[in-house]
Amino acid sequence: MTEETAGPQIDVALPDGQRVRAQLTEKTQARDGAWWFRLELSLCEQTELPTGKTTGDPWAVEFLAPADKVHPLQGVDYSHAPVTRHELHRCGSS
Repeated sequence: MTEETAGPQIDVALPDGQRVRAQLTEKTQARDGAWWFRLELSLCEQTELPTGKTTGDPWAVEFLAPADKVHPLQGVDYSHAPVTRHELHRCGSS
């Protein structure tokens, strides 16, 4: 995701208890009705230059988080984030 197309930042609680800010790329409703957020987190990756020097370049990691682990930031507009809804499974339907 480029800076021009980056989604809004959102707060997410990771399984180990850390809280980080990630880029929201999509909100998805699963077939069971649960909401999930597709997020992107920028980490560092070691890159070796032709000179032998190493640098820490950005490395984007995409992941999904359940809605109860994602928290909006005050003053941030999330209305333009893409939304995907899957057909919900209903009791008694085939």
